[in-house]
Amino acid sequence: MSVTDKSQPATQPAPPTAASVPAVQQKTTSMLGEAAAQSSAVNRPETLDIGAIRPWRIAILIKQLELELIVTLTSTLTVGRADPKSDVVPNIDLRPFDAEGLGVSRKHLVIKLDSDGVAVEDLNSVNGSKLNGERLEPGKSYLVRHGDELTLGAMEMQVQLLLNPLE
Repeated sequence: MSVTDKSQPATQPAPPTAASVPAVQQKTTSMLGEAAAQSSAVNRPETLDIGAIRPWRIAILIKQLELELIVTLTSTLTVGRADPKSDVVPNIDLRPFDAEGLGVSRKHLVIKLDSDGVAVEDLNSVNGSKLNGERLEPGKSYLVRHGDELTLGAMEMQVQLLLNPLE
């Protein structure tokens, strides 16, 4: 049985050493300073979200050819057909897939990140674009969902959202 001497003041625990501090708290300490790290010593997730844009992975299935194009979307991508005469080279070039014969413009549409997900916008193309059978108004953004049907001129596609970083 031990007896505690109550006349001595209670001692404070020693400050944590680098070896005893979890890696997440050490990262916080180096970025925010010691005071912020002590106030944020609650359980933190293993990853540190610094607000960087996380990519979407989408598949574009060209129905006429049963061909799937896989795209990583981190910024705005232009969809159309390359034209060597005018030096137009869209990010997603549909020329090898009979795009000209199917009425796809050189700069037909953009696929872009929206605050709610992935959106498309017709670039005032000659033959227009449709989303689920509804004609798109040029210059206006439309949110795309998994399985949506997209038509550029007469080229029919299905959009599949493979990776959604918001989930």
